Amino acid sequence: MKLVQRVKLPCLVLLASLLASGCSSSSSNQDSTEPSKVKKVDLLEEDSSSGADTSGSVSSETSGEKSSSYLKRNFYFVFDGSGSMKDAPPASDGGDTQFNSKIVAAKWAVREFLQKVPQDVNLGLFVFDRDGERQVIPLGPNNRAQFLAAIERIRASGGTPLGDAINQGATALAKQYKRQMGYGDYRLIVITDGEASDHINTGIAQAAKYNIPIYTIGFGIGPNHSLRKYSISYRSADSAQQVKSALEEAAAELDVFDAPTFKKK
Repeated sequence: MKLVQRVKLPCLVLLASLLASGCSSSSSNQDSTEPSKVKKVDLLEEDSSSGADTSGSVSSETSGEKSSSYLKRNFYFVFDGSGSMKDAPPASDGGDTQFNSKIVAAKWAVREFLQKVPQDVNLGLFVFDRDGERQVIPLGPNNRAQFLAAIERIRASGGTPLGDAINQGATALAKQYKRQMGYGDYRLIVITDGEASDHINTGIAQAAKYNIPIYTIGFGIGPNHSLRKYSISYRSADSAQQVKSALEEAAAELDVFDAPTFKKK
């Protein structure tokens, strides 16, 4: 009996020691994963210049907040304010007599469209007009009022630097894609009434590099635009109502492919 007790005691000590060692090892493994998480957050927050809020850390957010921020939809607009936008919309089905210029008609269409867009959708805006080409609204949430105010300030004049505009838009969406870890929705929406006055391939190459889909609305120029073959969707519009409908289609839940003309590069 005493022999059995002497054998059991060392075994129990050894078992306790092994269990303690196992718990210590498990705790060590859990701790070792934390630096990689922090590092990942740092990478996602490396750029705050686009206007997106990157001040909070992932560890301070609830799971629901993280899911919501990662799944946001992102619409970046390129709005053509070139000199030809001062022209009247083309006559179609009796003509668009409500507006005396394409730019006024396009502004109305954007205002109407945005009434149906949730406030938390990330919006961005690049404009070229009499004041030059520039990003006027960085991609971010809850900025509809600023977006609409910027649209109203556009005054038509100058050329059509679509290449640079698409380049800037694709870059902004690519940065947001990284912040959202690849989740969410990303669309570059172009409203234009003419061909590019710069090298459009610069913008096309940037969009293709990051797989940013382009949705183009050709206002008063018919179906034969150079962006047609590079856009996931191209819609020709001759009136403000048609521009509005094309915007709604571009932002629809399901992608719309123009099968006969969509070409993979």
